[in-house]
Amino acid sequence: MFSRFNRHVSLLQGAALVSLTAGPMLLHAQTVTATLAGTVLDSTDAVVSSAKVTVTNKAIGFTRTLSVDDQGRYNLANLQPGVYVVVVEATGFSTKTFNNITLNVGDVERLDLHVDAGSTAESVSVTAADTLLQTDTSSNATVIDNKQVVELPLANRQFYSLALLSPAAYQPAQNSTLGFRGGINIAGASEISNQFTVNGIYDNDMGVAQPSFRPSVEVIQEFRLLTGVYPAEYGRMSGGQVVIITKSGSNAFHGSAYEFIRNEYTDAKPYFTASGAKTPSFKQNTFGATIGGPIWKDKTFFFFGYEGQRIRQAVTALATVPTTAMLNGLFTGKTLYDPSTGLPMTPLAGTTNSYNLATAMAGTSKYHYGSTGAIAGQTIARLGFPAPNAAGTSNNYNFQETRTENMNEFTSRVDHRFSEKDSINGSFNLFKDPAFEPSNSLCSSYVVPKFGCYTNQISTLVNATYDRVLTASMVNDLRLGFQRLQQPRVQEDNTAIGAAYTGLPGGPYFNQANYANNLGLPNTAISGYATIGGATNLPQNRWDNHYQVADTFTWTHGAHTFKLGADLLLAKSTNVITSSGRGAFVVNDASIATLAGTGNHVGYTGDSVADFLLGLTYTSTIGATAGTVYLNFQGQDYFVQDDWKIKPNLTLNFGLRYEYDKPVYSPHNTTSNFSLSQQQFLAAGGSNPTSIYDPDYNNFAPRFGFSWQPYDQAKTVVKGATGVFYNTPLLYNQFLTTGTQSPFRNVSTFTSTQSVAATRTVNTISLDSPFSVPNSTPLPSCTTGAQTGCSASLSPLSIDRGYRTPYITEWSLGVEQQITSSMVFETTYFGSKGTRLPLSISANVINPSTYTVNSRVPRQSDRPFPNFSTVSSQGTRANSEFHSWQNSLKQTNRNGVTFLLAYTFAKSIDGGGGIGSGSNSSGTAQNPYNLRAERGLSDFDVRHRIVFSPVAELPFGKGKAYLNHGLSSALFGGFQLSGIFTFQTGRPFTITNSSSNNSGYFGNADRPNLVANPNAAVNTANGTKTHTVAQWFNTAAYSNPAAFVVVNGVVTQVGQFGTAGRNQVTGPKYTDLDLTLSRTFPIVERVNGQFRVESFNLLNHPNFLNPLGTGVQYVPTTTSTSSFGTITQANNPRDLQFSLRILY
Repeated sequence: MFSRFNRHVSLLQGAALVSLTAGPMLLHAQTVTATLAGTVLDSTDAVVSSAKVTVTNKAIGFTRTLSVDDQGRYNLANLQPGVYVVVVEATGFSTKTFNNITLNVGDVERLDLHVDAGSTAESVSVTAADTLLQTDTSSNATVIDNKQVVELPLANRQFYSLALLSPAAYQPAQNSTLGFRGGINIAGASEISNQFTVNGIYDNDMGVAQPSFRPSVEVIQEFRLLTGVYPAEYGRMSGGQVVIITKSGSNAFHGSAYEFIRNEYTDAKPYFTASGAKTPSFKQNTFGATIGGPIWKDKTFFFFGYEGQRIRQAVTALATVPTTAMLNGLFTGKTLYDPSTGLPMTPLAGTTNSYNLATAMAGTSKYHYGSTGAIAGQTIARLGFPAPNAAGTSNNYNFQETRTENMNEFTSRVDHRFSEKDSINGSFNLFKDPAFEPSNSLCSSYVVPKFGCYTNQISTLVNATYDRVLTASMVNDLRLGFQRLQQPRVQEDNTAIGAAYTGLPGGPYFNQANYANNLGLPNTAISGYATIGGATNLPQNRWDNHYQVADTFTWTHGAHTFKLGADLLLAKSTNVITSSGRGAFVVNDASIATLAGTGNHVGYTGDSVADFLLGLTYTSTIGATAGTVYLNFQGQDYFVQDDWKIKPNLTLNFGLRYEYDKPVYSPHNTTSNFSLSQQQFLAAGGSNPTSIYDPDYNNFAPRFGFSWQPYDQAKTVVKGATGVFYNTPLLYNQFLTTGTQSPFRNVSTFTSTQSVAATRTVNTISLDSPFSVPNSTPLPSCTTGAQTGCSASLSPLSIDRGYRTPYITEWSLGVEQQITSSMVFETTYFGSKGTRLPLSISANVINPSTYTVNSRVPRQSDRPFPNFSTVSSQGTRANSEFHSWQNSLKQTNRNGVTFLLAYTFAKSIDGGGGIGSGSNSSGTAQNPYNLRAERGLSDFDVRHRIVFSPVAELPFGKGKAYLNHGLSSALFGGFQLSGIFTFQTGRPFTITNSSSNNSGYFGNADRPNLVANPNAAVNTANGTKTHTVAQWFNTAAYSNPAAFVVVNGVVTQVGQFGTAGRNQVTGPKYTDLDLTLSRTFPIVERVNGQFRVESFNLLNHPNFLNPLGTGVQYVPTTTSTSSFGTITQANNPRDLQFSLRILY
């Protein structure tokens, strides 16, 4: 098989080398140009075979000329998007000029040119009618031109928001971890299935499949979203192809300067803000400038853009911290116990439950108040905890910090034309986004000061393009690209090292010189109080370098337009990972409650803070080394496309793409994979494979489509297509863990409680020696299934060696109808089926079907892998289905009005949330023995969605219908309205138990039993109305599944998984109106100003999140559980933004 594959690849590579003799090497990137084609005809519709066609780009003066073939056909490929003039000359006919022909990126524009009998000296000039129909391609696309890009109200001014205007796109599932970076569901695919390109170069962060460099909307010339079955030149992802073209210079200088301002003073209060509370502080300034123009007229052009953004945002929370008295060793209101004996301490004179640890624990005891461990605990607590700023002992600290973000972005581009046949362009783009995060998931969501983190994203994107017109019918386009992404993250207190830290545990154990900035307070979680100390996963860093060589060769031969190409991609990812490098402590002595005061528990006081002040901890964790994980990926793609205009009204599109992705591997063998069959970790290298999974050689992706005009008027096009698409693996989200598990991760956790008698336990850990246990040798973690005398504490990750590239089969059938010269309607049925999609299972789960009543109690030894804890197995074992009816009505500029109206009716079903998808559902199946039970609505399923996005110049002022003279024109002219209205039905979410009844046996948080309709209009238990903020769904629809019941070592009831499925409850609908009112006014000749007022969520409509705001709900164990089914969060209220722009 391998020899056949190698021969096939050799043939494809040989074709590429053959093309080198005629021009650049045959490699491919996505099309960022346009094609103009058609036939020259006389007044009787007879072909004119002696014509010469010349096209000229009005902005840059670029000119191309070719002669038609013997059938009068012409085909001009690789034209830059823009406005063109076409001139036709033919002997015996007058010269005819067609003006204002607009070509968008990716267009295959058909323009038949009619000429009249006469002399070539005679000249006739006409304005070409707008051609809105794409008659020679079967693919679907949404094109957003520069005016819409710049004028529409985009929250946070992110370009990927433009994709949501398409009928094929959806916002990601609630709380998607990728939504803020560009995660969008397109054409029934997950948010990790989209391909982003800028000027033809891949812009995907290959760790999470989101855009790496994020260009400002001010520098975007055109935005194109391909959905559905697109041509074979596009691939790597099955969702949408987001194509961005940045602005270039022209023969006239042009540019802009701008500033956008938002703050809390013009924002409405969030829906769930407490009565009397102020709107949280928020300030955002976005500013920048662009300039483009000629360096050498008609030859060389430049464009440069800069944008900065400054954000200052209040982060508030309530926290519980020890009182100042407690931190000074003074406790009252509860009995404390002497950890040396387990008996009550001596209280202060005249009291029964007030204590001073300094006197009560004086002396020479191991636990005395002045011991080394006690001083360490006191120092950590006093340095870490702030003083309370509110009354009481609970929620006594109001946390308020300011999140800061200082983004800077630079975009530059140079275009040069050597001749009519040779041109080059290149761009350099840089994005830096340093931020301080006082409390979020990157920093473990602290609610006390000093323990946030500093983050940054530094993205660089460079491309160079060489276009060569080989002959009148052959064109080649060569592209080189480089992308770099760096993401450093470090603790806020990384430099707070002084005399007070001397002797503290944690830092000295992590003594690598290149990680000196990890010194600081260890992570400390004291039960009942806010966590202090640096996050256990920091510092960390990541460097990704992506290299791309790509080309397209286009050959027009008669009625055929052939495209041949390939794509070579190399991605290198270096990840520095830390785990508990400073040390981590958990302090929780709740276990002594049952035997308090009997002397049977030694080493606890009865209060967690008092424990820590005496140097006592329940668990201690230390990571002795920091790991560097190296992951590489290599891809090579080849394709051929034939667009055959078999008849004047019928075009067939044939395509074949082949993608080979070398399995992800570590160049330095720093990964290991847990083998389920051998029950051990297999480190890369030596006798083990260097790659994480086996190669997949079968990724052939055929495409077929047609475009048919059934009527002579050429106003109707019927399109249909089908094809296969593959998804590139994610380096970070899917495979990083293979470099952080045994034997490369050295993390030790010690538990303090050691049993010394049937009812007596002793705390054996003190902060004077927190990472060793005197008089005890803890069992080592098991690393193989055959090992004895070890602890089943490790949780391995196993990547299926048979992991295969996920693929999607797609099909579509639709009609485009041009209604007027500026309006077109399109309706399409689009469907898809996903196969071999990623899904994780918990492979170490006990199978309940193997137990019956009266059988013995389940044991650890009954698990499939008894020497291990949770075992995650990742494989391509899920499927999906998507069906949709997509409709759009688009009007290009007519009387100053442009709009796009989209409506979609759809349903998406899959077999799991997916690995690394960022969606709500867990990527792990509940029951590994019944994967069919995972089939349900997709996390992003939306039944109905409507989006309306108009840009309308108001009909007042000079050149307009009304108030077009004198003072009235000056007062009312230049106004424009633009907006985005969105309505969609709710997204589904999954109900799970707060904890598994069978967690000791199944290991997963299971779903409950379904006993009634969860979407019923009333609660079936108490008759109260549902679909309210207080109770969104029928909470009585669920019950807890049967749990294992063991009496005297015998099973009297067998535990079961719950019967409820995934995503059976539908959340609240979403309605939003964003509106911009702007006025453009002249300043001096060729310089205009524009003032804008923008409102996001103009109607201040509360768009509620799913109950509890996480998309995962919990079945109450008692009737007092009040939060079950309650909505507690909503999207942003109304925000106002003001801006001033200078345009020239």
